[in-house]
Amino acid sequence: MSAHEILDLTIGMLTLLVLYRNLVVLRAYAADTKKLASAAVDGLPRPYVCVKTVADRSNLAVLNSTTVSLGDERTLSFQNVGTGRAVNVRYLVRATGDAEQDPVQLPDIGADETFDSKHPIDALPDGSITVIIEYESVAGSSYKTEQIVEERQWITRSIFRRPPSPV
Repeated sequence: MSAHEILDLTIGMLTLLVLYRNLVVLRAYAADTKKLASAAVDGLPRPYVCVKTVADRSNLAVLNSTTVSLGDERTLSFQNVGTGRAVNVRYLVRATGDAEQDPVQLPDIGADETFDSKHPIDALPDGSITVIIEYESVAGSSYKTEQIVEERQWITRSIFRRPPSPV
């Protein structure tokens, strides 16, 4: 083997080592970028729209195993207790066995704002109902809140659904 061939082989090996090192560094940067993107999405303001409730410490509330109720409200109101504006807000009230119905469109609800739907609480069906609220963030993520209302008064369960985290 000539000196020229040995030099070419050595340069080829060094080039291979440099390329491999660059690949390792690039993969580490890609992993860090993915972590930063996830953290940025988690830091975005998010809405959380729910039926407006009040703390209830009455004996009747304790008997119904709850600490929140619709209080003395006469109409169904919605409040955004999240940190971001809720857009394209719609809700529907569903009782067990009811036929599918179209949701009612509401205006945008800003963070810490309340909107009165003018839907009379007395018009809610007897027994257990589910209030389903669907809405989006300004960034376009979809959210859904489902709340179970018993006897037109007691909020017995709330479920908040948000889109899965980005991959």
